[in-house]
Amino acid sequence: MDKIINNYWQRIFPTYEAWHIKRIYDYPIITSSGCPFKCCFCQYSSGKFKWLPRSVNVIIEELKYAIKKYDIIQYTIWDSSFNATPEHLKPLCYNLLKNNIKLPFRCNGIIAAYLNEIDVQMLSQAGCFLIYIGVESLVSDIQKNVSKPISFEILKRTVELCHKHNILVVGSFIIGLPNDTFEKTMESYTKALECNLDLQLWSFAIPFPHTVLGEYVKKYGKYLRDYRLVPMGKGKNEYYPCFEYEYYPAAKMLTAFNKIYKETTLQRMELKKKIKSLFGKCIRSTDSHNIVWE
Repeated sequence: MDKIINNYWQRIFPTYEAWHIKRIYDYPIITSSGCPFKCCFCQYSSGKFKWLPRSVNVIIEELKYAIKKYDIIQYTIWDSSFNATPEHLKPLCYNLLKNNIKLPFRCNGIIAAYLNEIDVQMLSQAGCFLIYIGVESLVSDIQKNVSKPISFEILKRTVELCHKHNILVVGSFIIGLPNDTFEKTMESYTKALECNLDLQLWSFAIPFPHTVLGEYVKKYGKYLRDYRLVPMGKGKNEYYPCFEYEYYPAAKMLTAFNKIYKETTLQRMELKKKIKSLFGKCIRSTDSHNIVWE
């Protein structure tokens, strides 16, 4: 079965004819699936979702098709763990250059601990202008529960390397992980400021079923609403936690989120300015104006 799935995964790539899409400015692409880590909050943590890279030749073929079919001007790699092995990152960047695909791109799922200066330099040369790193927390006891190879030192070094090679860095963080408190959330936020990230993205933990976090919330927390009904809003007034702990009530989580959201407003504005200065516009694959319909 694994072999069948692997063969299918290697060969298939999406087409959008059924939706009558004429153009996609920022094309979403996946170059690998699954994740090698077992973060406490993640649906991949069961170990059933092995990290599986796509063939570099298939990725290049898909991008060539997207350039011709949808006249794309940039693309975003939406992997969970893009650089799980150097055997994936380096050949892909090399082949992007070899095939003269010189479009700018963003890259999600960067594992900071696995990134060295040669990797960063190759990403930059291939057209990468922004990466997303899942940090989750910079507080040591919470990091141990997350089970991800990240630390303050690793993040700071990675940001410095990326800025050296003109790559912007966005870090994502989670409020409400096991042992988290209002004070620890704010400590993580303060440490992240010292790392000079171009933007911090904060969200509330979601206790998915059959995850370590899900079981932890059952035992030590209290569900307030179905996590599937919590709106993933862009603004602070559209977003709230779906559970709480006795030691970290939902009201305090919301206070932390609102405080950080307000204080990072300038970061969001500056990031848009930086991207616009590079390309004249700021387009994301999730924006409604990213797609032109027939």
